[in-house]
Amino acid sequence: MIHRQNQKTKCTECHYVFSDLDILIGKNPFNESLTIYGCPNCKEIEQFIPVCDFIGCHESVVSQW
Repeated sequence: MIHRQNQKTKCTECHYVFSDLDILIGKNPFNESLTIYGCPNCKEIEQFIPVCDFIGCHESVVSQW
């Protein structure tokens, strides 16, 4: 489950950087009891990493303080 907090997120497939509030949410077509999350740009499923939230920075976050 993704916790939406208006943080910058990056798709590892298309490298699109967006707010996690924009992540697409839907039912898994193979198991409707599960939720899947998709990139709003390329529609890839669950391929996200958090990125730095400084303006102009798109580096991945490797640890949190």
